Amino acid sequence: MPSRRRESRLLNTGSTFTGVFQQVADGRIGSVEELPSANTQGGAVEETRENLNEAFGLVLEANRELARCNTRGRDVVRESIPVSP
Repeated sequence: MPSRRRESRLLNTGSTFTGVFQQVADGRIGSVEELPSANTQGGAVEETRENLNEAFGLVLEANRELARCNTRGRDVVRESIPVSP
């Protein structure tokens, strides 16, 4: 069976990422193709999508905090950058 592709707008960031939802014995597992460390599980696709949105946000938040800790006390410039494909 060919895979179906549906773009998900996660966290309303203005960027589109690919949510991958795989059927398993007790429901579905979900991951973000572009950010493999963001993954979750749920029953139906809708529940898994909601869980994935939360997991995505938590991974970004944790990565930001790690980056800030790693550069604490250093002369750095932080700025928002647009993300495009």
